[in-house]
Amino acid sequence: MTLDLVKQKYINEIYSQSVGVHEVHNDIDLPDELFNLFIRKEEFDNKIRDQWGLWEHPYSDNYQRGKLWYPEINKFFFENYKTNFKNVWPDNHKFALCITHDVDQISEKKTFCEKARLFNNRRVSGQKKIEAMLKTLASLTKINSYGCETEKTIKWLLDTEKKYEASASYLFHVYPSKKKSKYDCTYSFSDTYKFNKSKINVADLCKELKKQGHDVGLHGSIHSGTDYDIMAYEKDFIENILEEDIVSLRQHYLNFDIRKTPGIINKCKFQIDSTLGFNRNIGFRSGICSPYRWYDCSTKKILDFIEAPLIIQDAALFSSTALEFNLNMAKSTVNKIINQVEKYYGCCTILFHPHLFVYAEYRELYESILENAKKNGAWLCSLEQLNSHWRKKKILNGDN
Repeated sequence: MTLDLVKQKYINEIYSQSVGVHEVHNDIDLPDELFNLFIRKEEFDNKIRDQWGLWEHPYSDNYQRGKLWYPEINKFFFENYKTNFKNVWPDNHKFALCITHDVDQISEKKTFCEKARLFNNRRVSGQKKIEAMLKTLASLTKINSYGCETEKTIKWLLDTEKKYEASASYLFHVYPSKKKSKYDCTYSFSDTYKFNKSKINVADLCKELKKQGHDVGLHGSIHSGTDYDIMAYEKDFIENILEEDIVSLRQHYLNFDIRKTPGIINKCKFQIDSTLGFNRNIGFRSGICSPYRWYDCSTKKILDFIEAPLIIQDAALFSSTALEFNLNMAKSTVNKIINQVEKYYGCCTILFHPHLFVYAEYRELYESILENAKKNGAWLCSLEQLNSHWRKKKILNGDN
């Protein structure tokens, strides 16, 4: 099949999935500038990256054009092809809110073992190493005396999601066996925390989340995005704990190398990824608010895994290194973004970190998102549910 035919087949597939039709009778047009935005050609061709080696929003053409907060591809389909949107989402829901949590910490406080791993990851030396050790030892007794609670983190989330009949993806980090980074998370699956007035380790917590109807996936370590062996090890690790396959993934710090990471995700047989977003802004990095199969610019092939673009992240809204909104500004902006998704019958993937729910503004924003989305007819789903629903839909001339 020629590249032009692959491109046309792919555009038809994107359209059919976005609007909920099962058959496209005539080829669908998509301007080159929108197609290139969608497949992230600018990112593939341009080597500019930020201090962490990541593609950030200021480099993006749609940001520079003032269109980052608009799903241009969905808008183009909507305005140029007068299709009646139907059967996009189950049970006649108008749009989807895909709920995800990157579990960077289990509790507000770190266990003794987490502190020790954090110290090891920093790899400081000399006088600084001695000072860091003294600080760590001085803090351990205080931390352990308080205990590591989940009442305001994961326990609060579970209670809130039950209230709104929502399922979510909880993405857990596997402490690296090699090639550690100072940015990696430091908990282990054997570490113990307080949960529901009793003690539970992380492995059993994952099983409890599955029991309550939530998705458990991988939050890949810093180096896993460019190393197949590391990502495969981390996936197997969680699957051995759950005794079942996992399907969902997001890379820690959104560490995504467009030349390497998609191929590794595909080789590891993840079915759905949600890494494509920004750490310091929100919006539509690929110009779309629908899930889609990934097009690999390196191989010029359509890969099997589905990308659910990350559109809204808590840290990007509130962090002093990002938008630095107050609560009212965050609510107003989030509503504008979600209204765009609802208008085009799309999917808005949101990310909230459990350990940040100790802050009242994070809890209030999160609950307001769930309440408004449910009131407006959203399907409140996890990545696992989104993947299952999307794969049941007929993919035009597909080979899934």
